[in-house]
Amino acid sequence: MSVKKSQKKSSLCSLVILLLISPYSSANELETQAKTINSYNDISVSEAYNLIDNMSSLYILDVRTKEEYAIGHITYAHLIPHEEIAFRQNKLPENKTQPLLVYCRSGSRSVIASNSLIDLNYTLVYNMLEGFNAWKNAGYSYESSFIDPTEDLIKLLLIITIIGISMVSVVIIVKELIKRRQIPQ
Repeated sequence: MSVKKSQKKSSLCSLVILLLISPYSSANELETQAKTINSYNDISVSEAYNLIDNMSSLYILDVRTKEEYAIGHITYAHLIPHEEIAFRQNKLPENKTQPLLVYCRSGSRSVIASNSLIDLNYTLVYNMLEGFNAWKNAGYSYESSFIDPTEDLIKLLLIITIIGISMVSVVIIVKELIKRRQIPQ
């Protein structure tokens, strides 16, 4: 009899544990399904070009470094390096359903950024495959805020030359004035 009671207690405990665990496992399954449903879309460079051309509300997000952005970026792109997305959410659209086009140099960092945006509950995230390199290679237009350092150097040398000539002129004039004062009239 004590064996039967022990088996009943064991079965009852198992049933209680199963009932307690059950809701959590189904909640985890639902969360996994939701993440599968709520994911980003990989698109080609030509599809990205068409999105930009046809979707006026599209927010273009460049997730490269400041230096890469300065060398060249898609027109109207906003720069937020991929590792800064979580703590620069205030720079992202408030509307979580606004479409976002995400790109980097070659396509790796944009995947990380796209996942971060999904985690932040954005629902229309487009990841541009092959990145900005493919954009340039396809011949699409882009902007550059890169300043050639040789141009700056030439400007600097010109300014120094002008200042130098001005200083020499001032010295000559001062010397001439000093001479005039020393000559009795």
